[in-house]
Amino acid sequence: APAPVFVGRDDELAELRAMLAADGGAIFVTGPRGIGRRWLVEKALAGSELQRLPDFTVARGRGADTFLARLAAVARVGGDERLHEALRRGEDRVPPDEMAALVADVLAGEAFSGKVLVVFGLDRLLDRRDGSFYREGRLELALRAILTSVPALRLVFVARRPPTFYREGDGRHLRRLELGGLPGRLLHELFAAWHAPEFPRDRFGPIFERIHGHPVAARSMALTLRAGEEIDRLLEQPKYLKAEDVGDLKALGRHLRRRIDKLDKDLRAVLGAVAMLEEAVPVGALQAIGVTRNQRIELMGMGLLEQTPERDTRRFYVHPLVAEHLSPRELSDFKKAEVLGQWMHEQARRAQDDPVRALVLELEGNRLLTEARRTRALRGVPYPDHDPLVENVWSLLRRKEPRVDIARERLSVGMKADPRNPELWALQAELQMATKAPVAEVAATFQQAMDTCPTPELVHAFATWHLRRGARGKAAAVLEAGVARFPDNGRLHRRLAGLHIQAGRLVQAAEVLEKALAVEPMMPDTYGMLGEVHMRLGVPHWKQAAEHMEEALRLAPDNPVHEVRMGELLRRTALFQPERRDDLLAQAEARLRRAIELEKTNVRAMVGLARILLDKEDGDLEQAQWLLKQALKKGETFDVLVERARLLLRQGQFEDADRLLGRALKKSPDDPLAWAVRAELEFARRDPFRALEHLRHALDHASPVAPERPGWERMHDQIRALIESGEAARMMQGGPAAAEESSAGEGPRGDTEHRSVLRKRDGTVIDGGPTPEGEPAEEAPTEELSAVEAPAAEEPPAAEEPPAAEEPPAAEEPPADDPA
Repeated sequence: APAPVFVGRDDELAELRAMLAADGGAIFVTGPRGIGRRWLVEKALAGSELQRLPDFTVARGRGADTFLARLAAVARVGGDERLHEALRRGEDRVPPDEMAALVADVLAGEAFSGKVLVVFGLDRLLDRRDGSFYREGRLELALRAILTSVPALRLVFVARRPPTFYREGDGRHLRRLELGGLPGRLLHELFAAWHAPEFPRDRFGPIFERIHGHPVAARSMALTLRAGEEIDRLLEQPKYLKAEDVGDLKALGRHLRRRIDKLDKDLRAVLGAVAMLEEAVPVGALQAIGVTRNQRIELMGMGLLEQTPERDTRRFYVHPLVAEHLSPRELSDFKKAEVLGQWMHEQARRAQDDPVRALVLELEGNRLLTEARRTRALRGVPYPDHDPLVENVWSLLRRKEPRVDIARERLSVGMKADPRNPELWALQAELQMATKAPVAEVAATFQQAMDTCPTPELVHAFATWHLRRGARGKAAAVLEAGVARFPDNGRLHRRLAGLHIQAGRLVQAAEVLEKALAVEPMMPDTYGMLGEVHMRLGVPHWKQAAEHMEEALRLAPDNPVHEVRMGELLRRTALFQPERRDDLLAQAEARLRRAIELEKTNVRAMVGLARILLDKEDGDLEQAQWLLKQALKKGETFDVLVERARLLLRQGQFEDADRLLGRALKKSPDDPLAWAVRAELEFARRDPFRALEHLRHALDHASPVAPERPGWERMHDQIRALIESGEAARMMQGGPAAAEESSAGEGPRGDTEHRSVLRKRDGTVIDGGPTPEGEPAEEAPTEELSAVEAPAAEEPPAAEEPPAAEEPPAAEEPPADDPA
């Protein structure tokens, strides 16, 4: 087994101890996974006079009930009964937002003076895109209230980054200590602790350049050397543990997976059983589930089982970098969970002189027994304890074969015991949906929850249910009620604005977003959405649109959504500035390509880039086809169908283009863009009469300030002139078949005006296109934006390499606030 050596971190250790000794807001020890955050906290607290409360880890089955019960027990021991009484009030309990304010007030009192609480797993609650709280349930409300205040309790969060707040002053109390890699000169101590053979010190420079001082990567290399590999041979391998920076863990993850896959069946089962706990536990817990001393030492020697650095208070745990390579089944051993739950309850009985520790053990024992499906063995606690029940019922409803009967029985017990739990009300609605209950019954459940224990997350769930049914108006009404109930919640404002945008109520959307800016003046998403609203309002508002989008990019320069919006604005501007058309389209293309670099699966960016390639005279049709194919994998949206129809029209595949346009119009029957493309299609089929009819439909439904409207109007006038001149009948003599045969590869191009070449009887071009050889061309009209364009070249330009965007997303994305 390795020696528990604390290497380096002297400056960080002194800084953390100084933070713990001083009053102030919550402390965040941040950095990549495996960088040594837990060990630094353990080392700092080992020499502290603060009373350490039992650690809290955000995980499955540990939520608001678990967190609040612990705090209530500590406060009661300290002489503050307010939180204890508030949690026990049952049907008279205050709403979750008022409970959150009470928690912050209690934590600022003398009952928590001289105490410290370490919290792990906060990253699970944060949106990985912008760092805000992903959900806004009871736990998030309480944490927000605590983090925006200065509690007497020393709160230490071990996380990859602190949460981001977008209201001025909300995060000013937070204190942060960020860890980087270990210096190269100290790596030899880590290698010695892991019993690696000696080798020349000059090799540590190349080692540091490869792993950037990441401790887990360093010990993995030490273990490889201990197994008999030579250092020079390792350094000759270009991909071995090679990282771009200290936060790049891809190569390390592959290395750990290979080592775990080589474990024998028994050791792997032991590893899964310990990882199931998700918290550091004493050796007695390992012994309870049959982990022998030899197995423990063997797993520690392989770097797969961790221990805390202080020998007197040693606890064991599986690092998340290792646990993520175990399957869900390996992390859900019912038999071992039952044994551990009973052991926790036995330990609680022995700790009655310490009511806080006893409560923590009882709560953890209940969680494990619920996971083991042994609910009859649960022990009663003085506070609501339904986090494990919520997790259990969710799993029953969302499994491959839902067990609605068991879920209903367990949920009924929870609802009777705690009628003010919004998570249980949401589960009740989910159960009703699973059993095809009447719409009115589901709506009544949501409404009763809104009346008794509202949270922003419950508002979102209610609105989402209406949207799934296609009831956009009712969803908007729910969000309006939510905004009235939680006027300081920016996310509710943005989602309501998103529904207004989808419904074309742009003025109302702008008003809601202005209120959202007043609530969160530093939120880039609000600026981005407001920029999109002004862009859709038309040319007079484009200056404001550009200002808002630039501000969004200033606040969040690496957000692909803002890049896509700016690209769309540049493309629309190109329609009104023909003298700068090529330059503006090039800028728009660059924006969209950057968006795809930032997020390889961004559908809107892929469709937007394909649209620009179709707009350009020399656009790469093969790449446009590849982009649209990738976008179609994410879902058949209106925009994807229309742009694919444009592509097929360019390629002369009229029947396929017509079929796709029909499907697009089923999704949005009056969208002017689809009707304009259909007009282009009919004209390519030599039917100007139907083309004129479709263009009229497009113009009837197009906004007066739509950037494409002038081009459509000119095309309408030119086709009408063609019909009035009598050329339409002659044009139709060729018929659709002849048109398809002669026009392959000549479809719409340029901007979304979908322009075609119109000729008179004598062969001259109406709008500046090429004339037959030897004949003079008529002077082109002087309109600012031409409504026609010459046909495509016979051979399309060579295709560029499609971007390497076929990788699946790293993690499931949380739902975006705006409809884009």
